[in-house]
Amino acid sequence: MSAAITARGRFQSALWLVFGTIALGLLSSPGSGLAGEIYKSVDARGRVTYSDRPSPQAERIVIPTDPTLSDADRARLAEDQQAQARLQTGRAQRADMAKQEQARRAEAEQTRGIQCRQARDRYLMFAESGRLYRRDEQGNRVYYTSAELDAERTKAQQRMKELCDAETGR
Repeated sequence: MSAAITARGRFQSALWLVFGTIALGLLSSPGSGLAGEIYKSVDARGRVTYSDRPSPQAERIVIPTDPTLSDADRARLAEDQQAQARLQTGRAQRADMAKQEQARRAEAEQTRGIQCRQARDRYLMFAESGRLYRRDEQGNRVYYTSAELDAERTKAQQRMKELCDAETGR
């Protein structure tokens, strides 16, 4: 279970990284309003510094940009959209599977409850009744002996514990 969660977490992290890269690229494009002038300056020690504020020795750098997307960017954007669609489809499928599993568990729970009540009734019948009988092949009554009653009572009690204790022990 943890391996599946880890794999899913890695996939989601990678997906967020892709979307973050795209968002950063779009925000830094010249049409976004965040791209501005860039200035390059070299100090007395020869260290190069880039800034968005001019200084007396700074040289303005012009970066030519084209606001239209290149073919490679369009292809990458289409791939990202397809990946997002696959992700959405996968999420929908997992949600459907979870609902089906939940319905299956609810049905199993209901069946177990019915079996528990039947087992409890059978045990109470053997525990509280006087003379009990069963029918043979010809339909005649065959009364249980004391040993048979004890054996049936024990079996019924074990069955009741199997079904009912598992129900309440969750």
